[in-house]
Amino acid sequence: MGKLSWNQPICERCWIDQRGTWEDCEDGSDCIRLVSLVWPVVVGGGEHRLEVCAFCMGYTILGAFVRQDPATVKHPHEEDD
Repeated sequence: MGKLSWNQPICERCWIDQRGTWEDCEDGSDCIRLVSLVWPVVVGGGEHRLEVCAFCMGYTILGAFVRQDPATVKHPHEEDD
């Protein structure tokens, strides 16, 4: 195993879960709704490769990464050489 990175790939679903603003539905039910979302800034010339999401271990081609301690995620990303 190589050196673990603080730049962790994140999938679309985890991005929405973590970066979305959620609120309870107004009808008093148990539902919640997404009211706003920070759009990811993707760097790197538009080339997306298949990555494993560090949080849910699902596959993603979103191309978004977040700064996160590698000791706190399910599948930490290794630094590129």
